[in-house]
Amino acid sequence: MKLFSKITIVLVVLMILPISLVQAASFTDVPSSHPNYQAITYLQDQGVVEGYDDGTFQPNRQVNRAEALKIILLASDIFVPEISEQAIFPDVPHDVWYGKYALKAKNLSIVQGMVIPVIFVRAIPLIWRKF
Repeated sequence: MKLFSKITIVLVVLMILPISLVQAASFTDVPSSHPNYQAITYLQDQGVVEGYDDGTFQPNRQVNRAEALKIILLASDIFVPEISEQAIFPDVPHDVWYGKYALKAKNLSIVQGMVIPVIFVRAIPLIWRKF
């Protein structure tokens, strides 16, 4: 139940703020007068967000699913170990920055891959040609 509560809090914060990954407390695009400055700084101080290489926060940028997953896991104090070469999902190589977060979430049943019957998918063009 404790994990559920933490995840719920993180999801509420994600819905309220247009959160991006953060690098430092002084972002070139987020002045201290920004309405979300305190929240951004708090998440950075907690190690939940890290930022972009160019030192920006990009407050108007949408969070993608890999970024959101990282934020949810770290804000929930879930330990995410480094991973070795292993299968995660067909579209998630082990050596991308978000691979370890995807694997941890998969192991916790937070996310799951799509189940697409290969035979059915490959049959669609054949069926389409018949009609």
